Amino acid sequence: MEYPKILFITVNGWNNTTGTSTISSIIKGYPTENIANIFIRADKPNSDMCDRYFRITELNVFRSIFKRNIKTGDIVKKEITDNTGKTFNNDREDQMKLKRHKNVFTPFLRDLAWKLGKWKTPELKKFILEFDPDIIMLPAEGIIHFNNIGLYASKLTGKSIGLFFWDDNFTYKSVNNVISKCYRFFLKLNIKKLVKRTIAAFSITPKMQKECYEQLGQKTVLITKPIVQNDRFKPYEYSGGVKKILYTGSIYIDRDKSIIELIKAIEEINKDKTEFIIDIYTNSVLSEEEKAKLSVPNVSILHDAVTKEEVLKLQSEADILLFAEALSGRHRYAARLSFSTKLTDYFSAGRCILAIAPEDIAPTEYLADNDIALTADSRAKISEILHSISENSDIMKEYADRAYRFGTSKHSPKETFAKFAQTVSEAVKGK
Repeated sequence: MEYPKILFITVNGWNNTTGTSTISSIIKGYPTENIANIFIRADKPNSDMCDRYFRITELNVFRSIFKRNIKTGDIVKKEITDNTGKTFNNDREDQMKLKRHKNVFTPFLRDLAWKLGKWKTPELKKFILEFDPDIIMLPAEGIIHFNNIGLYASKLTGKSIGLFFWDDNFTYKSVNNVISKCYRFFLKLNIKKLVKRTIAAFSITPKMQKECYEQLGQKTVLITKPIVQNDRFKPYEYSGGVKKILYTGSIYIDRDKSIIELIKAIEEINKDKTEFIIDIYTNSVLSEEEKAKLSVPNVSILHDAVTKEEVLKLQSEADILLFAEALSGRHRYAARLSFSTKLTDYFSAGRCILAIAPEDIAPTEYLADNDIALTADSRAKISEILHSISENSDIMKEYADRAYRFGTSKHSPKETFAKFAQTVSEAVKGK
């Protein structure tokens, strides 16, 4: 098979030690010399997927509005480390706080800043033209200024686009106020511009695949992050004692509220005897009040983020792995069409999955339709599940085995890579 040269444009730099690895896990095995990556966050890449990285520093784009001689983009070298993610540079921490406290006007303001700022630099142009890609690939993101980088690269090179559809960024069903719907109108127009230049596209769930065609007229190939193969994997056996629940990752967009519902349910069950304890590992920026709600004596423990390798070890030591999305409010449909890439890691771990999320969003439907997780959309249902496990611990092993069997049969790394490589190669040849 011939491997076209691909310029990937991503929000985050690829990182082996955090969760920003969806695309790199799909393309693992692709010739590194045929890949380049442009990203817009402050971190340096920590991945050997390629040797060519170009970083547009978003905060410097903002600063360039007033200071035109500031450097906004440059070639960066990868740094393969085991950084735990416990410490951040100032720019990254500022970006995390911005993400946490953004409001409905933030997307408009950020797009305006990118429009006024200086990001189409000679350095960026040189990087793109010297690599000379056969195709430009990027996720259709929910931010117009990011998608515009893909349009710029496509127009500059005269090459077509390949799209990943990870989230619902093109319908009005996942937004619930007038201002957000207004932004979604312009975002959809922006994504349609990408679609017009697209020759290959991938969607992450069957529900996403269906709506991509209905809303955008874009046919897509179904693909998702493959499982992590672990030669040291051991089938789950409950060792007795307190049952350990584990959550790792971001707790933004009201995921924290769902986790708090679980904490309250555990608190009630643990009154007479400690049955469950939940460990929460996150790099989300939290207020002291939020930390107090998530760290309850004899119920829950809040930890700093750890490396990807440490997460895998923690998962192997847990009894239950928690998946959480907002149950109500404006973020209820944030994952309406998505498939959390966290789930394939859970399948790999071979542990019982507890999903606290609305029953009508794509990831919950996927888990429920295949009967590979315990699902709950209310505190009453959470309590019911916990009581059932307390009375019959074999439930954990039953669902652990189901999740592992399903993951190995439906999310194979070899088949995922072959599907991606063949789709892209045929699209480039046939354009």
